[in-house]
Amino acid sequence: MAFVKSSELLAILFCPGLLYSIVCPRVEAEGWDKKTTITFSGPVMVAGNHLDGGTYVFKLADTADRHVVQIFNEDETQLIDTLLAIPDYRMARRDHTPIKFAETADESAGLPVVEWLCPGDNEAQEFPKCPVR
Repeated sequence: MAFVKSSELLAILFCPGLLYSIVCPRVEAEGWDKKTTITFSGPVMVAGNHLDGGTYVFKLADTADRHVVQIFNEDETQLIDTLLAIPDYRMARRDHTPIKFAETADESAGLPVVEWLCPGDNEAQEFPKCPVR
């Protein structure tokens, strides 16, 4: 019966984990900020802000609070607004970017966007009707 020294046992257990962490780094598709590019075909309203039809970038601000959403123009050269969102958890992850619109009788100012869910995430960001700043 052969005995394994503790140093050999440690090497046997530790080396595969080290090799895995070097060969297979952790990959996140959306990144920490959940940056998402969204194109609207017509005008929309986000927490009281009017956005014309076009392409915008939604992403989480670099803060400890994971519910501060920043909206930028397409090339991220202009910050349009920073909003405090409300977390809305989902049971299942989605692979596309669902934007939830509110149903209103008057859509002349634009469809109200009430929620943004980043692809592959299960925590949506719900926008209040009135901006919370």
